[in-house]
Amino acid sequence: PQCHDWVTRVQKKVVADKPDAIFTNSTRPRDYEPGDWVPPTYTPIFDDFIAAGIQVFGIRDTPWPHNAAGL
Repeated sequence: PQCHDWVTRVQKKVVADKPDAIFTNSTRPRDYEPGDWVPPTYTPIFDDFIAAGIQVFGIRDTPWPHNAAGL
């Protein structure tokens, strides 16, 4: 819930600020197998930015910790 609330607030602020574009990670690592995926909650956020005239540049394969220790 905390993450969702933060995303909602930031999303509204970004749309209000009307930047030319945003850069964001666009995938997450899979928990129990190799590779990454686009969570279904990401696409509606990207669509809202695009509908507001804001280009979205999605970055893949960003570093992620593999466990709670960051390893």
